[in-house]
Amino acid sequence: MKRTLITIVVFGFLPSIARAARCTDIAKVNFADGTLAVAGIHQTMQIFHFHHGVSLEYEGGDKKPDWRTTIRHDVVVKPEASRAVRFLTLFRNHLTGSGSWTYLVGLACSGGHVQQVFQSAGVYMQVVKISPMLVQVSMPVWKPADPTCCPSEKKEVRYTWEAKTHRYVLARTE
Repeated sequence: MKRTLITIVVFGFLPSIARAARCTDIAKVNFADGTLAVAGIHQTMQIFHFHHGVSLEYEGGDKKPDWRTTIRHDVVVKPEASRAVRFLTLFRNHLTGSGSWTYLVGLACSGGHVQQVFQSAGVYMQVVKISPMLVQVSMPVWKPADPTCCPSEKKEVRYTWEAKTHRYVLARTE
């Protein structure tokens, strides 16, 4: 089986170990059996090596994986007639510790390469809505007295498609 290497250019950085695959139709790119590099938390690069939609990460030479990332949702929307955006919801579970992360990544073909046009990530983040013109996520909010397990509030964060930049941007609030 042929594996595809897909690299997302984030913050203008392309790792020297990676090469970008030719992209003409984002709906046909096989992310379930390839390598996906996305912006991680704190402006770091997170690289996932997927096989059948699962990426395992090992730390410290262990024989058991420490992290398991799965592609939970995969949906394509068309914010413009000539542009499709593919959203992947990635769930990253810490198998040997506490915590998990959810990433929502929006990808599009641009100039023959996969380009990241959206990302939101966080602990306990939930995807509320994905439509051609709107992406909405729910993020937890911890008050000073809240334990790590149990944030006491949530906030809804909305992003809208900006045709000028071909990206989803934080929606203005009134």
